[in-house]
Amino acid sequence: MIEPQYTNARSFANGYAAVCNENNLWGFLNDEHKLCIDYTYKDALYFNSNETCLVSTTENTVQLLHFMFE
Repeated sequence: MIEPQYTNARSFANGYAAVCNENNLWGFLNDEHKLCIDYTYKDALYFNSNETCLVSTTENTVQLLHFMFE
């Protein structure tokens, strides 16, 4: 049996997907399924077309982050 790598995951949107690890922290995979943003967020949603995403670093807060990828 193959153990799951993530405890939760969101769908890919604009080339990235949020994934949750065993410590309940969220990071992001790129479309090659490589971790491109480390597990640092309490929650994370979907990337929109201008490379922004809603994330949470503490309880009951949400931030709009703009990531710049090379």
